[in-house]
Amino acid sequence: MSSHIRTVFLALIFGVSCWEAPAARADFGDLLTRAPSDVNLLVLVNAEKIFASEAGRTGGWRQRYESRFAAAPLRIPPDATQYVLAASIDLTTLTPTRETAIARIGTDLTIPVIARLVGGTSDEIAGRQVVSTPRGGHIIKLGPSEFAIVRPSDRQSVDRWLRIVMERKQPALSPYLTEAAQYPDRVGTELILALDLTDAVGLSQVRPALNGSKVLNAQAIDLDQAAAVLASIRGITLGVRVTDHVTGSLKVDFGKSAAIIAPVAKPLILEVLAEAGVAVDEFEDWKPQTAERSVRLSGELTGSGLRRIFSVFELDGTVLDKPVESKASESSSSRDQYGVTAEATLAYYKGIDAYLKDLSREQGASSYYTIGRWFDKYAKRIDRLPILNVDPELVDFGATVVSQLRDCVDAIKGAGIQSGGRSASVQSTADYGDYYPVFLGSSYEVGDDVREVESQRRAIRAEERAQSSTTVRGVVRQMQDGMSNMRRRMTQKYSVEF
Repeated sequence: MSSHIRTVFLALIFGVSCWEAPAARADFGDLLTRAPSDVNLLVLVNAEKIFASEAGRTGGWRQRYESRFAAAPLRIPPDATQYVLAASIDLTTLTPTRETAIARIGTDLTIPVIARLVGGTSDEIAGRQVVSTPRGGHIIKLGPSEFAIVRPSDRQSVDRWLRIVMERKQPALSPYLTEAAQYPDRVGTELILALDLTDAVGLSQVRPALNGSKVLNAQAIDLDQAAAVLASIRGITLGVRVTDHVTGSLKVDFGKSAAIIAPVAKPLILEVLAEAGVAVDEFEDWKPQTAERSVRLSGELTGSGLRRIFSVFELDGTVLDKPVESKASESSSSRDQYGVTAEATLAYYKGIDAYLKDLSREQGASSYYTIGRWFDKYAKRIDRLPILNVDPELVDFGATVVSQLRDCVDAIKGAGIQSGGRSASVQSTADYGDYYPVFLGSSYEVGDDVREVESQRRAIRAEERAQSSTTVRGVVRQMQDGMSNMRRRMTQKYSVEF
């Protein structure tokens, strides 16, 4: 069990700890008070509790995280005890437009040290010490051992945000996120990810979309009633518990009774997630549970599944790729450069390997056209891996992998475009004109012709998808062969097992 998420919190962000850690605090209240009020996504991580769990201790998670930072589902400061990420998510693209991370860490770094680590410049905004980072963000020292990271940001917006939150006595989140934020203290959940969907969709949007629901139509569920429930959605909350193993619980909350969809709760949730391109393999094995106004899926969660979940939103909340590089650069003055390169190269290789293994597990032809979203997201993640001190040959290979992943995206998208164009050319051969009603009830009904057209279109879609799938499998095989070759070459070159 301990191997399931050894890479959950592996990011090296702030550098080497050399200060005395203050007394740890278990609650998130103060950190949540600093979160912007207009966000719709909230992530809470009790890193201290995760590392202290039985799985964390036996798996050596705290000791392992530094060497495996590249595979981390969510990057957080290495000495963080509690961590909050508040983001504004564009629901049409599921990408953040703004991220604010607030962390309580076990060290009390000074602003000059942080500026040196990230290659940024020191400043003062609203009476607070800050660092402007090269990647267009700000790191703010809120108090002893408490820091905030804002991205993207400009000086004026940071000033306005600070003046508001530093005067607050209580969090000012939306009602749904406020409820979700209570789980760590009330239930003991080590990780919470909550997305507020209140008033995000209307009945006029939901009802037409349900006409194509295979799940609802197969069970003859009243689509009008189901639409009313789905349009009342309040949000989605994922909770993760870490004891001697790792379990997850995905809860969908509604403003109306969910009784009408209870018989098909699990397949309906999986269908909606697949349509949105955010399906996660583990959910297939999770057990459903329904309450009056909520539906829940629960089961075991792997590191791969957690990476998928955080990849959906492209969450980072750091702007601090530089510290990893700076640490390596500083270390090179006291260690042999060959060893520094070997260490950085191994971390880079493991990052690529973890992402490609995730993609190789992709299952389910029913969501084939949504697989492209995963390829695209992991291409971006590999492209962002730190490359300082990494062997140039492996860096070039990484760039090739990114290009190949994007080739897969193009192939998948191309299949949809091609099938759409060919399907549009398939028309009914009958021209009923003004005599349309005459044929109803005759030996040749309109429905026969419609079914024939749809049959041809399905055949076209299947053909295009098959061709695209062949292309994608070929590209994936090339990447896998390339990884095997690079593993041999790098192992021989650095005498380290890759």
